Amino acid sequence: MRVILIVVTAFLTACAANPARVEAPAQAAADKLAPPAKPLSSFAKYELKPMVFDSAIEESEGKLKKAQELEQSLNQRLMPLLNRWRGASDKGSSGTLSIETQLINLRIIGGGTRFFTPTVVVGDSRINMDLQLINTTTGDEIASVQIRASARRWGSAYTGIGDETLDDYVVAIVYDYLSGNY
Repeated sequence: MRVILIVVTAFLTACAANPARVEAPAQAAADKLAPPAKPLSSFAKYELKPMVFDSAIEESEGKLKKAQELEQSLNQRLMPLLNRWRGASDKGSSGTLSIETQLINLRIIGGGTRFFTPTVVVGDSRINMDLQLINTTTGDEIASVQIRASARRWGSAYTGIGDETLDDYVVAIVYDYLSGNY
């Protein structure tokens, strides 16, 4: 009996949501996005604007709370990167890059709902976000990409992207896109 308990515990631990497991799929997703019009290293300053939420998100207390958590995660992940870039600006670089995100759609299925309701009825968790990079000096759009991510009930067992890690996945895509195009 003890052996069975140990095996079941090990299996459940391996299948548990782990933000580190989203890194490789996020990098692959970021690599598929259209590159910016010019390297991000050509800017002297960088600013991260507050995330803009769709009105449907703002009207729902639960969605707004989850959206604010996503924004906080994004800020925590990007600020060290932007601070590093600010310290490494070349003398030939100029202008300010504004990083703007707009959360279009947010639907995260909770564990209780996922457990007690068939997947066919509940559907998928999803996050749809637009990312724009603007040269504030000239007003030129450097990049505009759409990040669309979804997670199915058992998705995290294979890909690492599940209901609990979908926000980590989206944050990792944005981070990998920005750092990969520096």
